[in-house]
Amino acid sequence: MIKVVVFDVAGVLLKETWIKTMQTLLNDNSLTKSDVFELWQKEECFHQYETGQLNTQQFVCLAKQALNIKLDDQTFSHIFNEMIVEPFKQSEQVLNTIKQNYKLAILSNTNPLHFEKIQSQYTIYQPCDYLFLSHQMGVMKPSKQIFNTMLDTLNCRPNEVMFFDDNQPNVAAARQLGIQSELITEPQMALDHLNLN
Repeated sequence: MIKVVVFDVAGVLLKETWIKTMQTLLNDNSLTKSDVFELWQKEECFHQYETGQLNTQQFVCLAKQALNIKLDDQTFSHIFNEMIVEPFKQSEQVLNTIKQNYKLAILSNTNPLHFEKIQSQYTIYQPCDYLFLSHQMGVMKPSKQIFNTMLDTLNCRPNEVMFFDDNQPNVAAARQLGIQSELITEPQMALDHLNLN
């Protein structure tokens, strides 16, 4: 029986412009999703920032060096923060509907800039009982460690958790541990999987 429903944030509850933002920062509109994903994996500063090993000032400095970006720090930070747009129209309603039946949690690969923007401008964290954030936990999805830490904190068996993410490797990693997990790209899809429509 499901006790806790866990959501990713960007691409699931919030609209994001990851590719467009990276194209803007690198001044290259030809970059594809796979190009940006490869770049994100290759440049260690992104991983370090999203696992709390770098503060924002250190990250901005290293990212600009690694990517040969000539923007000033403030402009870089502003553009980087535009990656997170706004919640999907149904996000709040979906979370409140699920909250009537289950505990709610967030499990997100994120960083201080994006976390602060979401927390200060939107309300999607408010109905949640737990926030599992990579930059605070020191580890990112799809690592088994982040899922195991989440399960320990929730005090749940894997099959008592339903996890929604827009990234197939994260869904697959959760499933390998026995966590019920589904790939979704908008919040309404969660209600379908939970039979709450």
